[in-house]
Amino acid sequence: MTESKRITTDKESLVYENRFAKLFDNQVTFPGGAQGRYLKLQWSEPYGVAILPILEDGRVYLVNSFRYASNRMCIEIPKGFGSSGVPPAEAAARELMEETGLRARELRLIASLSTEGGLIDHTVHLYAAHGARAEGSPTPEPTEVFGEPLILEISEAIELIRENKINDSLSINALMLYSSGVASGKLIADV
Repeated sequence: MTESKRITTDKESLVYENRFAKLFDNQVTFPGGAQGRYLKLQWSEPYGVAILPILEDGRVYLVNSFRYASNRMCIEIPKGFGSSGVPPAEAAARELMEETGLRARELRLIASLSTEGGLIDHTVHLYAAHGARAEGSPTPEPTEVFGEPLILEISEAIELIRENKINDSLSINALMLYSSGVASGKLIADV
């Protein structure tokens, strides 16, 4: 990309910060010379992870997670943040155990995605957790609220997408990639 095709930051303005993220309202100049503002959210952690648990019998395990912003329970795959110095596969295995009590026979990277590149510069590593089996009870963080999990055939999960009962973009990506065979990609780690 040539420099003339870039939006440049004239002044970065931090408008809010907590332990999870920073929100900026920046003054910018567009390629044609017009000036304006852009919001930018920066997560505190360097990356996210999302995990599609695939049980030993081939069914998928989904969580019901209460989402404050939408004020409702959402059917999703387990997900969370990784930490500096922790490989994404290790963070994914930790999140899987924490949110479901499951451990996978193998963890495969499906894709690395940007969930909203217009607002957030953040990569989420999407994994398929093959051969997942119960090895404990879920131990969610105090800030997490979960309902009963759903254990479904992949076709049933795809139908929930069609019915708009699953509308989380990471979960849809994982389920569609798995149903198309992409989730049998490169083996990242045995856990």
